[in-house]
Amino acid sequence: MNIETIPRVLIVEDQPETAELARRTLLRAGYAPHLSGSVDRAKRMLRNGGFAALVLDFHLPDGSAWDVVEIAHAATPRVPVVLVTAMGSESVAAEAIARGVTYYVRKSDTFREDLTGAVGRAISLARMQAALQHDSALLQLIADNANDIIMLLDAEETILYASGAAERILGYPPSDLLGKPLSALVNPEDAEAAELPSARMRHLMFCRTRDNRPVLLEPTFRPVGQPAAARTIGVLRDVTDQVRVEEQLNHQQRMETVGQLTAGIAHDFNNLLQAMMGSLELLIDEVGDRPEMRECAEGALRMGERGARLTHHLLAFARKQVLKPRALDLPDLIGDIVHTLRRTLGPQISIPIEIQSDMPQVYADPGQLEAAMLNLALNARDAMPKGGTLRIAVCEAGPVVLNPLEDPTQRPYVVLSVSDTGTGMTPETLAKACEPFFTTKGPKGSGLGLSMVHGFARQSGGDMRVLSRLGEGTRVEVWLPVAEQPVEDPPEPLLTIERGAGRVLLVDDEAEVLVTLGSFLRGTGFTVDTVGSGDEALSRLARGPEIDVLVTDYAMPGLDGPELVAQARQLRPDLPVLVVSGYAEAERLESRAPETRVMRKPFRRKALVQQVASLIERSPLTVEPARGGEAAGPATQVPALRPPPFR
Repeated sequence: MNIETIPRVLIVEDQPETAELARRTLLRAGYAPHLSGSVDRAKRMLRNGGFAALVLDFHLPDGSAWDVVEIAHAATPRVPVVLVTAMGSESVAAEAIARGVTYYVRKSDTFREDLTGAVGRAISLARMQAALQHDSALLQLIADNANDIIMLLDAEETILYASGAAERILGYPPSDLLGKPLSALVNPEDAEAAELPSARMRHLMFCRTRDNRPVLLEPTFRPVGQPAAARTIGVLRDVTDQVRVEEQLNHQQRMETVGQLTAGIAHDFNNLLQAMMGSLELLIDEVGDRPEMRECAEGALRMGERGARLTHHLLAFARKQVLKPRALDLPDLIGDIVHTLRRTLGPQISIPIEIQSDMPQVYADPGQLEAAMLNLALNARDAMPKGGTLRIAVCEAGPVVLNPLEDPTQRPYVVLSVSDTGTGMTPETLAKACEPFFTTKGPKGSGLGLSMVHGFARQSGGDMRVLSRLGEGTRVEVWLPVAEQPVEDPPEPLLTIERGAGRVLLVDDEAEVLVTLGSFLRGTGFTVDTVGSGDEALSRLARGPEIDVLVTDYAMPGLDGPELVAQARQLRPDLPVLVVSGYAEAERLESRAPETRVMRKPFRRKALVQQVASLIERSPLTVEPARGGEAAGPATQVPALRPPPFR
């Protein structure tokens, strides 16, 4: 046996015979005994450490045995004590137990056997206690450093133990929570006011920190022990950030679903408007000599144009419009718009402008940006019925990460903010402000203003943020990306064509649209062949080469527009094509197919005639914007930017 592993035992005994007997007994039992005949020497030896046990005589002439016990218990590690006495006194035994003495041995005929057994059991017990303390300290260390709050509750849900995470998450030291009911941590007002469906479904705890910050805790409970002494272990996980991200993602998915539905509705509505507005234009030609009838038809046509603007807003919300972005000097654009706003909003609303110097150019669609600013200004006016201040500010921000979930790249942005001193919004209204068709204006509001601005900002590669408090006004921030290459293309010359000549193959699965567009073209000098499907169009092209231009719908059952264009080009590689559609995605065909142009439904007769005639003549064309708010000429495809969600 290694001498360093032999347990050392200190024997404190003033009687030499008893001391020697104890020494020989323990030596034969495999211990390393050390003798001390006085209290003072025993104290010094214990303070030096290294003893596995203490054999202590109760009656010592130079001091109290209890003083030596205190020194033994204060040692590290704690030294177990075996008390030896010649007299069996119940009072001494009781006091020995109270003072933490491990074993009590009488000087009797069995002294040697009793001493050996007592010392062995005392050392074994001390080692088990030390191991238990080590494990307990280790468990405490693990619990205190866990990310989750670990609690022990009694049957009444009173907190008996709380780990160190309670202070990190809630701000309360664990000692402050002991004896309190678990329900004291929950704030029922937050639970009632929160619009977090996922939080309620998961039975989360709505809590408040010591500094009154809201926290969401996800609890897990497991009962332990017998029913008579029931205990519950609880693990409370901070899921505040996780729930916010989930709600943000759910909101984004809901908006994507609504956007897809909206885009489909807008397409069908555009087809209806095309047939209706086309018929009205033809009707106006027929009732030209009847002023009352002509006025009614023109009024209906204007209502159709309003419907076209509505579908434009719907597509903007759904981010399905094809933007025409370019590098813009935002201060110049704002100057022109503010000049118009001051005349429109009146003198009761002041419009101060704050623009940071040396602003970089932004990359955005100027027409859509103007429409967005007008929407924000009109919303601000409605929020200030008695007048107020409409503040427009522009500053540079970043590089920042707008949406770490979709694009962790830091980018520079320009922030356009429009603030008012109006009525402001409640948190409930603010949460729904960007949802389509949500309005606080009653019947006169469409509920598409902010949703259109939101869709435009996201599709442009930026974001929109709305900050508002009831009674304090509202600030809307539109974040737009900085232009990487500030180059502006000069506009092409405007070409106006009133009539044309040539043979047109017109394809559309909507009979009413086919009739009105055919009448448009025939009435202005074209020869028109009409078919109702892509398969019929291919058969007609295969029968003869006399077709000068193909005009086709984009979305059709069977052979759709893009497939028809591809197969038609195999028959006639140089065939000019005009695609007409209520779908915004159709405009992207221009960048993929040569000699192909796209027009968005609904459009007026003049725009159609100009496009068809210019295709036949192989001439470039910039067409006047349609009155419905949609450009009828060529479109530039928007870059594939990842739009961040509204937060």
